[in-house]
Amino acid sequence: MDKVHIVSKHDGCTVKMDKVYTVTTDKFRTLKMDKIHTVTMHKARTVTMNKFHTVTMAKVRTVTMAKVRTVTMNEFCTGTMDKARTVTMEKVRTVTMDNVRTVRMNEVCTGTMDKARTVTMGNVFTVTMNKVHTVTMDKVCTVRTDKVHSDNGQGLHSENGQGSQ
Repeated sequence: MDKVHIVSKHDGCTVKMDKVYTVTTDKFRTLKMDKIHTVTMHKARTVTMNKFHTVTMAKVRTVTMAKVRTVTMNEFCTGTMDKARTVTMEKVRTVTMDNVRTVRMNEVCTGTMDKARTVTMGNVFTVTMNKVHTVTMDKVCTVRTDKVHSDNGQGLHSENGQGSQ
């Protein structure tokens, strides 16, 4: 790992950002990263990384996002997204989105995305993708990726974990 720089401290929380744009909070606060890589912490617990990722998490979660698109959520679930835009969560949920826009969640539910880019996943999860490749999962967590995050205009990354508020 590249050298880690402490960017900000607030209410006992330390924000660290390295050269591959990994942002880690040791407690559950908000990070906003702008074009000059300034990180600001708030209480709404939102992580925004300009042009690359916009992630809104519920309470009690630590988000780590690296250049290889790794998402870590503390305690409840851990996910890794590879270059093929596959996110695998520990626990009971695996989300896979391929170029033909197929969404799968292991054991729990399986959905297929239609031309309107809307996927309904059984019981408690709804995934909606619009033209700018926004994915919203309705329960505890919301994860959004911007259009520029996609290398070929088709793929996108979505990750959602289960946990109590």
